[in-house]
Amino acid sequence: MVLTIEIKNNLLNVSQLQEKMEEVIFDNIDTSQNWKKAYHDLDVLFNQLVSYYKNYVEQNDGKLPKSNLYWALFMDIAARLMYFRALSKKNLVNLNDLSEKENVLLLLKNAVNCLSNVQKRNKELLEEISQTYEEIDLMDGAKGNFKKFYYSQDYQLDECLVAFYELHIGTKADTIN
Repeated sequence: MVLTIEIKNNLLNVSQLQEKMEEVIFDNIDTSQNWKKAYHDLDVLFNQLVSYYKNYVEQNDGKLPKSNLYWALFMDIAARLMYFRALSKKNLVNLNDLSEKENVLLLLKNAVNCLSNVQKRNKELLEEISQTYEEIDLMDGAKGNFKKFYYSQDYQLDECLVAFYELHIGTKADTIN
């Protein structure tokens, strides 16, 4: 399977990205539990996503995109991709190794920090991420705290666009245009 995602009119083809991501999830997680292949392929897609976003922001003089339907789809797919990448990593590493465990927990937190509107559209994915997180560790020592915390945050798209930039590109983002 070719994992290269097209860019047309300066926009990443999010439907193609979603299609390829879903294919990787179905073939390597749902069907065969080939975690190594799943992680590799999701990582390839994720790196393209980060590279595209970084280039987009650079081409727009450091300004993050304005909230609209395209960017809502972009972030929904990004958060889902980040989650399944973290899930794959979880199933590849030794969680008894503290640094590996902390890395997986961080990947899960990064995914949920990029998940917008969890009280309306993305409740189900928040539930799935929370369940995976709590299979590894409990936030503040109690079951359900992870979900409650992020549900109460209910990040909006603008916040998620900033979080994605800061988490994966590594610098403070300029104010959204």
